[in-house]
Amino acid sequence: MAFRVLGAGNFPSHRTLSEFRRRRLEDFQELFVEVVRLARELGMASLGKVSVDGTKVRAKASKRKAMSYGRMREEERRLEAAQRQADDARGRGPEWERNPKGGKRYKRAYGEPGEKAQSNFTDPDSSILKTSAEGFQQCYNAQVAVDGDHQLIVATELTANASDQGAMMGLLDEVREKFGVQPEKVLADAGYCNERDLSELEARGIDGYVATGREGKRAVIRDPHRNPATHRMGKKLATSEGRKQYAQRKWLSEAPHGWIKEVLGFRRFSVRGLAKVRGEWDLVCLALNLKRLQTLAAA
Repeated sequence: MAFRVLGAGNFPSHRTLSEFRRRRLEDFQELFVEVVRLARELGMASLGKVSVDGTKVRAKASKRKAMSYGRMREEERRLEAAQRQADDARGRGPEWERNPKGGKRYKRAYGEPGEKAQSNFTDPDSSILKTSAEGFQQCYNAQVAVDGDHQLIVATELTANASDQGAMMGLLDEVREKFGVQPEKVLADAGYCNERDLSELEARGIDGYVATGREGKRAVIRDPHRNPATHRMGKKLATSEGRKQYAQRKWLSEAPHGWIKEVLGFRRFSVRGLAKVRGEWDLVCLALNLKRLQTLAAA
């Protein structure tokens, strides 16, 4: 309605809005940061405690427009670079032959995609990922860090990796870089648990509550000699205080993903390519923050 008043009865067409969004994707990150800074000035975000979580969002591509790695091995090496990046995010080194968590041998060499790994012709940056409601789809893995006071999104990240490994520290780095403050406490599920990142949390003095195993199962307490930081985290979460702190994660960081999909109705990206999709994810999170601020101000 405001558009029609300001435009004397006229309003922008879908094409105009689409073109504006496409040309300004890089600017949305800066605006996202400014809104979070405003929220801090209004006392609606402290950044003292954050909760991180990821969700799979459909890409603007069909999983049918893909070719198996076995068929395209001689023509395409992009998958190998993507696989090396995914292995690094999981904390796997090129010299490791065994999984440090279970000690079993890896089924493939470092950086080598499986024979069924695929690359999409429409959006090669996206991947076939398992979703919670639609099975395997062509998707991106969208990440957020949520402020523990008022559930505002304070940092974003986006990858094409099925795993959340490696994303937690990147989100915390973004908070420190953009707002000049290091969160005192962080909550995360088992998808973010690895020895390297838990050690880094300790080194930074961040009070972490990161699950060492899937929810609903008994907490995993790792070998204190092979994985000392993971061992300490397992013991910490086994205490009553640890369980109390970690229990906040579910409603803190999972709720904004639900609001994005159910309230804003955003379930699929409208642009292609990792850089553009990141810009659109910033825009969506910005829109949710503005709506959240409006709700908080009216309360």
